[in-house]
Amino acid sequence: MLEAQGYIETRTRPSSGGTLKRFKSITDKGLAYGENLQSPRNQKETQPHWYTDKFGELYHIVTLQSILL
Repeated sequence: MLEAQGYIETRTRPSSGGTLKRFKSITDKGLAYGENLQSPRNQKETQPHWYTDKFGELYHIVTLQSILL
């Protein structure tokens, strides 16, 4: 639901083996509710980190929009 509504997106990066690795990243729309941290597994990837005090608000927005769609 977060991706369908534009709060998060899937990005890619090349791997050392020549394939593409996928990872999630918070979009500009979602940055009011969290931030992209550097992934501990790979410095070229981000890892979404949602703010605890804002997550309830985001949850209600996303679920309400999901019902209306």
